[in-house]
Amino acid sequence: MQTILVIDDNSDVREVIQLMLEMADYRVVVAVNGSEGIVAFRTHKPDLVITDLHLPDMSGVDVVRELREIDRACRVVMVSGSTPREDLHDAAPASSVAILPKPFAKHDLLSVVARTLNGS
Repeated sequence: MQTILVIDDNSDVREVIQLMLEMADYRVVVAVNGSEGIVAFRTHKPDLVITDLHLPDMSGVDVVRELREIDRACRVVMVSGSTPREDLHDAAPASSVAILPKPFAKHDLLSVVARTLNGS
């Protein structure tokens, strides 16, 4: 079973993502901020990280940079509800992440997760 780390400070968003992923047979670990997410990444060694772009203690881009120092090959999906899509795309190339704008449907989440896990 593949493990996915979800980093989001919004408890409703975390719970919905967790439920969607668990229903699709993924093991899910959650974190409420970037610092907690980095600790969880080291502890659980997930196959994929889903992180919000805006976190209370650091940006999602900074989280990705720190994760890549731990594991250059880590796979990441970045989500955001308050940033224009163009800004997400500007942030992604530097971090090599897949992008999922909020709000999203279950199908969109599972599709980007599957693609990212498969390396495409």
